[in-house]
Amino acid sequence: MLSLVGFLLFLKVGVAYLLALENANELTVSPTENIEYDRLIENGYLGLRNGILDQSAILLSSFGCLTYMNCKSMDHKLVRAPEFKKPFRILLAVSGLRQALTTNPGYNLRVAEYQEAAKVLLTYVQIY
Repeated sequence: MLSLVGFLLFLKVGVAYLLALENANELTVSPTENIEYDRLIENGYLGLRNGILDQSAILLSSFGCLTYMNCKSMDHKLVRAPEFKKPFRILLAVSGLRQALTTNPGYNLRVAEYQEAAKVLLTYVQIY
């Protein structure tokens, strides 16, 4: 079984391998290119239906800042505390399942369920 810590480490392995290969071969690759390469590994090779947010958080974030990102356009900026105009809340959703993503067929089903839940929440927000 994969613990939460193991799961979080799993998310970083693809990025770590890419950075190590680039370093060993003296290559310069932009963070946005690495985000796309890691997405190709996870979606194409591993068959996961996840997006680019995890890779983006690893490669684009900076200490003491929030990373504002549009995952469709890949536009992003770092936001420092004085720039916050409104209070904000952060939602962290953890499934609690402890299985390797590649051997658990339910992972891609949960992705679809999260997408449906997001649609419901957006509808609710528009009502109020």
